[in-house]
Amino acid sequence: MDKEEFLKKYEEVYKDLYHYACFSLGDVHDAEDVVSEAVMDAYKGKDGLKNPEAFRSWIFKILERKCKAKRKEYATKKTISIEEENFEGQSLEKVLANEETMSEQERHIIRQIFYELDEEERRIIGLHIFGGYTSKEIGKILGLLDATVRSKEHRGLMKLRDAWRN
Repeated sequence: MDKEEFLKKYEEVYKDLYHYACFSLGDVHDAEDVVSEAVMDAYKGKDGLKNPEAFRSWIFKILERKCKAKRKEYATKKTISIEEENFEGQSLEKVLANEETMSEQERHIIRQIFYELDEEERRIIGLHIFGGYTSKEIGKILGLLDATVRSKEHRGLMKLRDAWRN
């Protein structure tokens, strides 16, 4: 893969990478850092990508490893609690997918709700909403059966909806 092809593929996914990292980490600055690191690693390894059509999945796997490492750093540093807030009339999926249209307070609250999920549920929902992956593709990325992915996603979304309504 040459430089121009890499840049073209990156332009197609950069917003999704950033959104996924923001919701995965809950910190805009850390999200920018891990996306930058993932892109640099991807660029360095671009010649190892056999199928350019797999670029999206490949770079998300790199990003997920970076996010996972950053979340390990967080384990001892952050405690997150949900503020009592409710956004009536909006679906959770719509809010999550349109983060750039929210106020800073809304983004903060949504991230807090998102962090109430366990790590695997966050990864699955993030890959689906921001990455646009199917349950089968997510299963390949995370090493799970697609039926397991659908089940975990459903449970995670139900938890998010319950927290959203309360």
